Amino acid sequence: MINYLSNKKNIISYISLSLLISLISSISIFLILNIIFPAEDIGKSFEGNFTELIIILGFLTPLVETLLLLIGILFINRFSKNIHLTSAISAVIWAGMHSYVSPVWGVVTFLPFYIFSLAFLVWKENSILCGFFVSFIIHSLQNNFAVFLMVLE
Repeated sequence: MINYLSNKKNIISYISLSLLISLISSISIFLILNIIFPAEDIGKSFEGNFTELIIILGFLTPLVETLLLLIGILFINRFSKNIHLTSAISAVIWAGMHSYVSPVWGVVTFLPFYIFSLAFLVWKENSILCGFFVSFIIHSLQNNFAVFLMVLE
């Protein structure tokens, strides 16, 4: 599956498959960790109505994080041309930053950030803007899914 994500295909199918893998992996890891470490209620740390959460967590946060991810990847890519190693290093950094919210959250975000990073690296071959766009869309949809889950709770 990761090899598939390492190659450009149709942009819509790439985004769809990447999002599906990201959501399944993060939800699965969260559910497993929630059994081992119950009572981590991450969603309660975000307050606001649905519209505010969609704007902040579903659009602005992924926008800023994806811009920072792009800068970090371009820096890491100066030392490693291997897209998987670069994506893994980026994901470790982002998981570490998200672990400040909660250690569980750091673990849960590792694979999504690996996928966001890999998407940027694969699609930046078209252009940096294209790489940013693909990574941002996957990231934004991932966050919007989390917002819907928080609101349903």
